Amino acid sequence: MGLDFYHHICNTCLSTPEKLGRNTPKFQSCAGCKLVSYCCRSHQKTDWRDHKSFCLAVQKLLQTRKWTTLFSSLDVPTHQSLYNYQSNLIEVIGIQLKRNLTFCERSMIYFPDICGLCLRPNGSAFISCKNCHLQFYCCPEDLMKHSEDHKKDCEPLKLCFELFQFLSANHDHQPSTVFPKELTPSLGFPPNLEEYLTTFLHIEHLSIFDKVIFSDILSYLLTMVYVIQDCDELKLKTSLSVHILGSTFVESYILTILDIFFLWLENVECLNLVFVGPDCPPPDEDFINSVYEKHSDKKLTINLCSGVFYHEMFSGSQDVTNPDIIVAFNCGFHEFRGQNCDTWEKTIQFILTLENTILVSTSYTLKEAEDDSQPFIEQDKVDILKLCQNNPFKSLNPHRNPERSESAIFFFNQFLSVFKIKNEP
Repeated sequence: MGLDFYHHICNTCLSTPEKLGRNTPKFQSCAGCKLVSYCCRSHQKTDWRDHKSFCLAVQKLLQTRKWTTLFSSLDVPTHQSLYNYQSNLIEVIGIQLKRNLTFCERSMIYFPDICGLCLRPNGSAFISCKNCHLQFYCCPEDLMKHSEDHKKDCEPLKLCFELFQFLSANHDHQPSTVFPKELTPSLGFPPNLEEYLTTFLHIEHLSIFDKVIFSDILSYLLTMVYVIQDCDELKLKTSLSVHILGSTFVESYILTILDIFFLWLENVECLNLVFVGPDCPPPDEDFINSVYEKHSDKKLTINLCSGVFYHEMFSGSQDVTNPDIIVAFNCGFHEFRGQNCDTWEKTIQFILTLENTILVSTSYTLKEAEDDSQPFIEQDKVDILKLCQNNPFKSLNPHRNPERSESAIFFFNQFLSVFKIKNEP
């Protein structure tokens, strides 16, 4: 099984049918789940060990509900009803398997062989966009009707698949080293991430894939710099305490490029960085010491608080410095709101007690950004500095969007909101 799932390729060797285009015959699909395809019988046998448990769970569901396929029971699906249905399927199959579905298995449910317009199952031959060959249709008429809507997603979808192919063929790929260009005083902070790459870094030797991968790392740090530079309360501070919530290993990559932070915020002499979250990696003392050594001219403090929520970190320690700025990248504040499994509610209520603190949140889509903002706006405890704005420093790495309603693609840190916690009267 690969890094991701695409229904039109062989699930073992990841090959595509030759001359993919209109009416290209499909690979043989798995007779059990009818979700995955194979270029030959031997590759299907090879994949069976990995695919078996998921496939049998899907077959059991089909038999129990008397469906021919997982999606044949949907009458006239909308983007939202389809997404809700798919999310429910993932939950049901996970309960049956007594485990969480893998990323690829979730993609099998979220990105099946359905029409890009009517969202119904496609026929026995591929009818696809002639440019990206990644948006498929049940008939030529639907392809024509959807062509204008599809334009904005066509190239990003194509890049998404090409990056998947590249990384699948180069599992151990390490992006090339990127060196900064010599700066001149006339060059100000760039207006967006793409211009930062071309103006301030030597990227001539980078492939498009390395450029996209590097943009993922840059996006987190440059979003922080952008907000701080744009915020009157923060931009002149010589000492900053930054708390990064919901941290994973991805956010911790910020530590590898802190020189960019100090380059654009040269007045900052003292920086306290706190990474916190249930999935935050444990501290690597050797690595942290190397960061201290690299920035020995600054008073730098780094804390990685692994396995705890933000409100728990404060209640369990007397040594935590109050933040000047709280950042939650790709936050998902709204995702489980009102459900027993909501892990953000207590943290949100705690954040609202931190008067005068700047809160930054990013989201994948506009709808998510609007929903993520609601817990703060509806309590009238924040001043809005930015609300659901396009983030000029979003990642350039496209990801398929299972909700589809706004776009077939999303980017990390795509939408940005900034609040200031009000003083209690």
